[in-house]
Amino acid sequence: MNEAVLRRPVGSISIMAEQLRQIIKAMELPNVTIQLLPFSAGLHAGAMAGDFSILDFDQEGRGKEVEPPVTYLESATGAIYLDKAYETSAYNTIWADLSKRARTEPQSKTMIEEIAEEYSRA
Repeated sequence: MNEAVLRRPVGSISIMAEQLRQIIKAMELPNVTIQLLPFSAGLHAGAMAGDFSILDFDQEGRGKEVEPPVTYLESATGAIYLDKAYETSAYNTIWADLSKRARTEPQSKTMIEEIAEEYSRA
């Protein structure tokens, strides 16, 4: 999650504080991972790539892919599904870079708590 989405208020200050508290609650769930990409990470390939999701599918019993990975891009006018290996590979490289630059989960939680507190004091 980019730090900008936490710093750009949507609704009132109290709504932002509550939204961040809900994110913190979600981080306690075993199937949720949230890592914050701070402004200090600098310019990164993800900034140029825009929003994307990499969809990986289960493998059948013998370890064979049921479906190949797909990269999903959403825009104002529609969506694009990239299914060529070189396309998905490019987005996997971007994802790896983002993951390296992001804060750990505990660091992210602390930072989100600090930003929520800033909204609460405003």
